[in-house]
Amino acid sequence: MAHFLTVGTYDGFILGYDLEENKHVIGYKSHQGCIKSIHASQNIACTTGTDESARVYDLEIRREIGELKAHEGYVTACAVQGRSYVITGGEDGKICIWRYSDLELTKTINTASPISCMALHKTGKILLTAHRRTETKKPFINVWDLTRATSAAAMPLELNVQQLEWCGSGKAFAILPEDGLNVQIVNADDFSCESYTRMQADKITAICYSDDTLLMGDAKGQLTAQRVGEDPIILRPPGEPGRIKSIAVTPTGIIAIAFPSGPIEVYRADSDEVQKFNPDIRITCIAMTSPKIAKKQKRGKRSKKNKDIDEKSTKAPAVTEGGRSVFEEFKAQKNKKVKKEGKIKKKKKSVVDEVAPTEGDGEKIKKKKKKSVVDEVTTTEAGAVPEKSITDDNTEKKKKKKKKNQATPVVEKENVTVLPVKKKKKNKVKN
Repeated sequence: MAHFLTVGTYDGFILGYDLEENKHVIGYKSHQGCIKSIHASQNIACTTGTDESARVYDLEIRREIGELKAHEGYVTACAVQGRSYVITGGEDGKICIWRYSDLELTKTINTASPISCMALHKTGKILLTAHRRTETKKPFINVWDLTRATSAAAMPLELNVQQLEWCGSGKAFAILPEDGLNVQIVNADDFSCESYTRMQADKITAICYSDDTLLMGDAKGQLTAQRVGEDPIILRPPGEPGRIKSIAVTPTGIIAIAFPSGPIEVYRADSDEVQKFNPDIRITCIAMTSPKIAKKQKRGKRSKKNKDIDEKSTKAPAVTEGGRSVFEEFKAQKNKKVKKEGKIKKKKKSVVDEVAPTEGDGEKIKKKKKKSVVDEVTTTEAGAVPEKSITDDNTEKKKKKKKKNQATPVVEKENVTVLPVKKKKKNKVKN
């Protein structure tokens, strides 16, 4: 699993580092102004800037996939919920929700108060937004129910907020004010809080949660870990290069801290070595994620279990009660259906052929009958019947079959000469 570090700068450049390969893999100018915020989740990162736009990146392919434009003024905050949606907030007081699949704007919430920062709950259903002081309103924090796109609660404040962070369990959130002198951890159920105060010399400049432990970086470069009701633990002593600008954490215990002048330090829980990068550029924010790159499966290679299952299925096919395989039984039933359909079609044809002919067809049949009757019966004497050959018998049988298939026409007595045809059956032919 490769861990990826994304960096935003004052000059609008976005930088990317592969921590396993220990090299710089992304670097180009994505914004025309300063990058104000950055957030990453499940291979997706988003940056906002002073150029009134936000950019979305796919860290798996290491490429920018789109630009979001809906704000008037600086876009100051963003949040990413995996590959579901992206949220942006700006100085115009708008909260914009974008669908990730096509980067289409699906919802806009107008708050009429400039937004300084935001934090998205791990469930993706609750959003915290911090609003700056205006001429008519004091600063406050709003809790949004994203399932209904409505405000669930509001928390009034005395100072503007610089940063908001949810804890890992989602039961509390931390507030970093602009002066950095009083960091508060607020219980999400009843809004009860616990405060941690500092002096101006060592004021808090950046915060981030690692599970339920709050990491705080100060102006002297010291990094401390604080849990509610416990004493703080110093993870990095104060020293050069000074003030900590931003902190990022992964679930696997990797901590990255960035300094305004450019240096970046990466700490791992399973190692005492410190991984360092120095892009030599002014940094504003960082984010870290653990992309999972799907590997393509090679064709033709199967596990032994699958092979055994395939061999059993070919060696012992399913057998029905009659002793035939399922395929043979299905084929036999299909043939029976075809035969039945064939019989039905033949019956339909015989019915069609038995339809009574029209008047024109009747006249033609009359003429044929007259000719056949005159040709068949030739008498030299009254009542004498000529001898018949084998060929004549065959022709008569064929004619009888045709007569059965054809409809019998209505014959007028005036136009037909009656001949003694019935006597043919009674009289015996003498050789």
